[in-house]
Amino acid sequence: MRFSVITPVAGLQAFATMSHTHLLLSHVQNELYWKFYQQLQFERPQDLIILDNSAYEAQMNMDRALDCLHKLVPTVLVMPDKLGDSAVTFRLSQQFIKQYRHELPCGLMYACQCNGTVNDFYEMLKHIRIMKEMYGIKWFGLPRHLATGGISRAELCIWIKRLDDWADECYVHGLGMSAGSLAELRALDDAQCDSVDSSAPVWRGWNGYGIENREGWDKNGTECDFDAHPNSLTAENTKLILENLRKVGVGDAKSLC
Repeated sequence: MRFSVITPVAGLQAFATMSHTHLLLSHVQNELYWKFYQQLQFERPQDLIILDNSAYEAQMNMDRALDCLHKLVPTVLVMPDKLGDSAVTFRLSQQFIKQYRHELPCGLMYACQCNGTVNDFYEMLKHIRIMKEMYGIKWFGLPRHLATGGISRAELCIWIKRLDDWADECYVHGLGMSAGSLAELRALDDAQCDSVDSSAPVWRGWNGYGIENREGWDKNGTECDFDAHPNSLTAENTKLILENLRKVGVGDAKSLC
């Protein structure tokens, strides 16, 4: 399973380049962030780039996300979604497909949203099948919200991969780690999830926390600051970041989780 490293801009060269899969957040305003990925795409055109709509960060703006396509062409764009709402996500994605699918130079990813109830879960499964069979969508995102809502993202990944012997045709991406859980990461890897992204290895280490120090991070953790000053990263914390990355399989594939 590939791991997309999310990091402050000051850590992009050191840490993001350790992976060949990248998740870009459309709400990030720092121009150095976009210039870095423009250059990276030029130097490594085979790298996979997922452009997220920033819905999880409550900053979804699809016009802004589409504007990002003038800066670089991602492999795939995450369609509009609403946290925990399968019906609204399905409707928004349908509208987006009808309006843009013939205009965009990239693939489209459907975010599998669900509020955790049994009825909504089965509605989500129906929506996934329609996305595949009616619209030809082959990219599916498993939102972090599913895991925190009690749904096994690994089991959902297995269901998607088994849908009509579809495993070779679809790509499943975990949108974020579940509170930095290495156990869930192992389960996703076993379920043949193709990739996952997170700021947890870098940002926790940047602030002096190991990725498994959940109690300390739950108490003192903050959202990733993409504009963090380079001087805020110490040599000691750099070592901690590299150890965190090793634990999620970056830098040493044999050490996955």
